[in-house]
Parts: sequence; structure tokens; C-alpha cells
Amino acid sequence: MYKRFIENKKAVFFDLDGTLIDSEPLWRKAIENVLEKYNLSWADQEPVLPGTTLEERWKYFTKEYKDYFEKKMEIQELIKLTNEEFLEILNTNDLEFISGFWSLAAKLKGKELKICLVTNSTREVTEKVLDKLQAKEAFDLILCGDEVKNKKPDPEIFLTAAKQMNLQPEEVLVFEDSIAGTTAASNAKMDTVVIWNGITNKLLYPKDMLLYIPDFEGLDQLLETYPEDQIQMAADAALREKELTQQENNQNDSTDIA
Repeated sequence: MYKRFIENKKAVFFDLDGTLIDSEPLWRKAIENVLEKYNLSWADQEPVLPGTTLEERWKYFTKEYKDYFEKKMEIQELIKLTNEEFLEILNTNDLEFISGFWSLAAKLKGKELKICLVTNSTREVTEKVLDKLQAKEAFDLILCGDEVKNKKPDPEIFLTAAKQMNLQPEEVLVFEDSIAGTTAASNAKMDTVVIWNGITNKLLYPKDMLLYIPDFEGLDQLLETYPEDQIQMAADAALREKELTQQENNQNDSTDIA
């Protein structure tokens, strides 16, 4: 099954936040810091799903707590403040790729697939994150949310990236985590694997997702196997376990006789 995911593919598109890095706690802290400016640090962020765009998050807060804002703030100004807070937090926190990414990237590169980063985050934030990870050179293309007219869940950013890479949608495999991101990929007609947080209801995702996985661990090896290969591997493992059990039983029998 897994090997077929990359058959006839020429590129793999990765989202950033929640897919390649666990940045949700940092973004929530950044939003909390902005809310503090309005004495709203107590505001409930739980109704906001992970991966929701900053624009949607601030639309929620300004609507839900409109009576508590000292003055009317433009959504874009709140987004700007949040990005600034995020970058400050980023400077004082460790950051690393979600488990298994580097091994998967090496496998994909070895198969001559292009690796692209397609994110709703701004170019400034994306560049700072990649500098922190020392990973800018890992990607053949980096396309950011402030470089297209419509962000995810609109498919524009994925279609634009494919066009820039001279690819058809069916030649791309996408890794995404959020409802907005997977919706965008699905609407772009691209095969998609979900990096699932184990919390978001799967029924909220598009129905055509290929697979739900917690991280990239071991995926580099699984991409070498077809379903029949996995069946044989499972059979071999079961046989080895049976042989070991039999050996242990024989040893126990010998001990009892002695």
C-alpha cells in the first residue's frame, strides 16, 4: 500500500505548522500574549481547532469577546502582532522536525522526488523557522501564505506550487495536518496523508485522505513495501515467533526431565 503512494509521483508537498513541526503550543502562547494586551489572557482558545489560520482565529476572538477589546483592531494588525510574538517565542525555544522527517526526506531525494514546503505562514516566519531548524536547503521550493491571494483551505497555494514546479496535481503527494490544509489539498485533487494529532475528529477531514499517521517514523522503510510484501513480512515474523516459542518450550521440557 505505502509504496503505491509515491508511484508516478514527482514531488511531495509538506505543510509546516503541525505537519513538520509541533508549533501549536508556540502559536497559542503568541496569541495569549496578544490577548494580554487587551486583558483577555483568560479567553478560551479551546474552541479553535489546531491548524486554524490566524485570520480565522482572530475573527473568532474579535467576535466572541468584542465587548472586551479597548478599541476596534483590524484583523491584519492582530495577525501582525501575533507573528511578532511568535518570532520572539521562537528565539527562546528549541524546535525540531517531527520524528522521522529527515529519514523520509532522504528516501524521497534518493528516489529523485522533489520536496516542497507549502505553508500558510508568512515568508518572514517561515524563513526564521527554517533558519532555526537549519533546513532551508532541504526544500526544492518554498511557497508561503503571503505569496498567494487565497490561503488554505483554498487550493490556490497547492496549485500554484505545482505550476511553479511544472507538475500536474496527480503527480504530487501531500502531507498535511489541519482541516484547512487537507481540504485545500483535496480540492487541488492531490493525494494526501494526514499527520494526525489524535484529537481532531477524523470525520471533519475530507473523505479521500489516504492515511492517518502520528509522525513520519519508519515511513521511509514502509515506502519500499507493497501490501503483499507486508503480508509476507508479517508471516515471517509470526513464523519466527512460533519457532522461538517452540525452542523455549523444548528448553523447559528438558529442564523438567532433568
